[in-house]
Amino acid sequence: MSGASGTDNGAASSTAPDIGTASDTGTASRSGAASSTASELDNPVWAALTGPQSALGTVRDGAALFDADVSPFAAFRDASPTSADWASLRSLAGTEVIALPGVGPDAIPADWEIVEHIPCHQMISRPVPSPLSPQPAPLGIVRLTPGDVPSMLDLVARTEPGPFRARTIETGRYLGIRDADSLIAMSGERLRTPSWTELSAVCTDPAHRGRGLARALVQTLLTDNEAAGRRMFLHVRIGNPAASLYESLGFTTRRTFDFTIIRPR
Repeated sequence: MSGASGTDNGAASSTAPDIGTASDTGTASRSGAASSTASELDNPVWAALTGPQSALGTVRDGAALFDADVSPFAAFRDASPTSADWASLRSLAGTEVIALPGVGPDAIPADWEIVEHIPCHQMISRPVPSPLSPQPAPLGIVRLTPGDVPSMLDLVARTEPGPFRARTIETGRYLGIRDADSLIAMSGERLRTPSWTELSAVCTDPAHRGRGLARALVQTLLTDNEAAGRRMFLHVRIGNPAASLYESLGFTTRRTFDFTIIRPR
């Protein structure tokens, strides 16, 4: 999920993701067709893997899955997947635990085990009336690189903002704030569809909360995406107090969204 856990708005939190059109040739591919803006938000994982992030996963018939070291997120092309679609997903997943955004527990076949069901709000940023000028990052905010992944994984383990793996950094830009040599806060871009960018991995070390670090990171990413004419979206667990931070930055709730974590039996 795209989440904020351990944000520094005075409360801890946790969040999750969403989905276009792929090849139906019966063979695996790493490309496909894009979708309209509405379809992108209703099925963002599909829109990402059949669009800008096609190199980070595999599409097989009506199913798609990110590479295991990038993200556990999977998707179907259609809202009502067929038994063949489920078979394609099983062939992609193997024995891995995967996350299906936008699919509720009632839709899961008996030959899959439900590990967890996470109801979320999907929130979207304010409309961008016209492209803005890029702004320099506030003092102390740096772009994180693959060399920072061990520190990022350590911060994620301590704050639990949602899935973050060894190659998740390849999904987009991740920004961080350090105290001496320690990474104490970060946020970044996970799902990228043709028109939208997902905000994810918003987290702050517990010892450094209450200083506005998460707000500064999120605001920087929002400003940069607005300058490029893109809007952002995110998924936050229902009841997570972090939603108030996002609302104060102009995000509004678009819809509720299921995240169902499953594995093959």
